[in-house]
Amino acid sequence: MVRGTTPTVLFCSKQIKKEEVTDAEFTFSQCGRVILTKEMCTGDPSFVVVDGGVSVTLSQIETLMFDAKAPLLVQLRVEMGDLVMATPPSKMIVEQSLDGGVLT
Repeated sequence: MVRGTTPTVLFCSKQIKKEEVTDAEFTFSQCGRVILTKEMCTGDPSFVVVDGGVSVTLSQIETLMFDAKAPLLVQLRVEMGDLVMATPPSKMIVEQSLDGGVLT
């Protein structure tokens, strides 16, 4: 991921059934603290749920919240009725943008 871009983060699992997902949440953490949480239940249009996967697209401003010098951990939690699943945290590399700002 490059700071100042609009990447899409996707987690795939055969257990995810679109019609059964009642909530989902992506958590982004660096250096032991949560930097950003994106929740489906807020009606966030950047969330996409399909059979077999959940994705979220981040904004330029959101990616500028991440430090290019530290690993970024990402975790997805999905609620399907009484079942709540969580992925193991995945490590992502955050690259610096040469201009470091938002493209308008």
